[in-house]
Amino acid sequence: MRKSNTLTTLGIATLALLSQTQATPKKGKTMNKSNETRTITKTDAKASSTSLPTDVRTTALEATFIPVTANPGKEGAVAELLRGAADLVKKTEPLTLQWLALREDGTQSRFAIVDFFHEAKGREAHFAGQVAAALKLASGAALVGGWDNGVVAHVENSQVLSYAVSDLRGPKAALAVRIEIKAKTGQEENLADFLAGAGTLVKATEPGTLLWYAIRIAPDTFAIFDVFADADAKAAHFGGKVAAALKANSGALVAGGWDNGVVSNIKGYQVLSATY
Repeated sequence: MRKSNTLTTLGIATLALLSQTQATPKKGKTMNKSNETRTITKTDAKASSTSLPTDVRTTALEATFIPVTANPGKEGAVAELLRGAADLVKKTEPLTLQWLALREDGTQSRFAIVDFFHEAKGREAHFAGQVAAALKLASGAALVGGWDNGVVAHVENSQVLSYAVSDLRGPKAALAVRIEIKAKTGQEENLADFLAGAGTLVKATEPGTLLWYAIRIAPDTFAIFDVFADADAKAAHFGGKVAAALKANSGALVAGGWDNGVVSNIKGYQVLSATY
């Protein structure tokens, strides 16, 4: 695809941003930090995706979270760029299992990009793709810190422990929640095991939860990421069996317990676009 077609797909806001960037962006670090930040996987070696059945290749094992902040006056343009990106990801990135663009609740300037892959190969293809290229071109004018300090420096790669993806395709992803939690010293593997078993229960008992992921960021640091169509589905999730089990076990497993280790770390987002 020619660059002009890519930018048209991403929307008028991208063109406006690029027209204000006079210099060609300098070459710097690539967006892919998998060699630097990937956390421990349960197996040291995985079979090549070419040797795996199709259903296994669609299993999410890797995640990436990238928070970014728009420059003053560029909030609307960044939102517009991100709103147009999901369709391009769908068309051009078969190895990207889920891609979402979010805007943090209570702010106009803070955004996040969330991706899920089967393996690092999918992440590398995504970061070498058209959406990443357009974001890089726009970042000098649009984002605080530009490309290197505003995007690459904030890339957080992690391991997926468990997940649930709804079979429904009618509801539109509208709301998202991310909760970062830290294990109590000595409880790291117990918390990992708890989260690893939760995806199946979400799938079985929460029809309104469109996406749910438990991820491991570091040996003692985890996050839960979920997506809903509306506030009712979100409320049902927080009143559901997985939330109740986490609350019951948080005193033993989570640093800070339920109130200070879970509830205080809840961040809400609006979904701007998603491949779901």
